[in-house]
Amino acid sequence: MKENMLFSGESKNIEYKVTVPDKSEKYMKTVVAFANGKGGKIVFGVDDKTLEIVGMNTENIYKTMDAITNAISDACEPSIRPDVALQTVKDKTVIVVEILPGAQRPYYIKSQGMIELDDLFDDIFDNKNSFIGFNELFNDLSKFDLNLTERGIKDSFPPYNVYTKDVDVSGKDEPEMLLTHTFIEVACAGFRKEELSIKFDEDSSILTVEGDAKHKPDIEDVKYSYKGIATRLFQRQWKLSGKLKFVKASYEDGILKMEFEPRMEDKVTSLPIE
Repeated sequence: MKENMLFSGESKNIEYKVTVPDKSEKYMKTVVAFANGKGGKIVFGVDDKTLEIVGMNTENIYKTMDAITNAISDACEPSIRPDVALQTVKDKTVIVVEILPGAQRPYYIKSQGMIELDDLFDDIFDNKNSFIGFNELFNDLSKFDLNLTERGIKDSFPPYNVYTKDVDVSGKDEPEMLLTHTFIEVACAGFRKEELSIKFDEDSSILTVEGDAKHKPDIEDVKYSYKGIATRLFQRQWKLSGKLKFVKASYEDGILKMEFEPRMEDKVTSLPIE
């Protein structure tokens, strides 16, 4: 971010503080909002009303930076690790705390035990594609935002699909029993099956897919005119509904497919096997 933009005024992803408050809770709400949204920066040493760069007391400033880092890490759940740096502007030293978009949303302040919904509506709208199995929730929320379907997050590497399909889970000679299964397909061209991993944290209901293409193509001295197939290290995460249960995963033709079924009180005795 250019310096003139960082100090031109507060915005959705920039907030000023004259100094570091004695109580970290006074800026922790902003930290959580940034982590749940698109990220942002908190600048300590700037008056939010006059935009005057007053600077920070440089005595023990590194201890102050460590205190900010520890306060954020200790106060938030899941833990947030900020990037804390010094910046000199007009002979004044300020502390810039950058919070990146979180990969383990939703984040909240431990002492409060929950996220402030009013502050997170826009962040949820902007990141709805990272929440799987909450179709009814987002259908209801769409009444408050007509542009909901047009405001999903931009696809990043690797691209993926999310869809539902009715699956017959009845056993042999049993009446047809259809359940709506949820599918996530991730495009992993260039990756081998053993270079992909899937993890599911049942406590947080977070699904994580990681890829690390360690093999090298059997070609040498190649000069690309264009190289659009990326095989870089990646991590993709989704917040699943607690009502979804993992069924199986398969990898074919460069597509990693994961299947989930709804949790039911009545035990389902049979599932299709491919």
